[in-house]
Amino acid sequence: MAGRRAWREIRGDADRTPQRRRRVNRAGEYVEATQAAYEQTLAELRRARAHTQAQLAGELNIP
Repeated sequence: MAGRRAWREIRGDADRTPQRRRRVNRAGEYVEATQAAYEQTLAELRRARAHTQAQLAGELNIP
């Protein structure tokens, strides 16, 4: 197909360097920590308001 390249070709040697791997790993750890903090905060909010997930979603207009 025209205009398509394999990801391996686009990425090249970027993930072969230790510096790049460390940066990618740190970014992944940051994302996981941020997600965990968000989930913990949401759970605390639900408990404080004595709401179920469904009740909170309804109040936020989220299906």
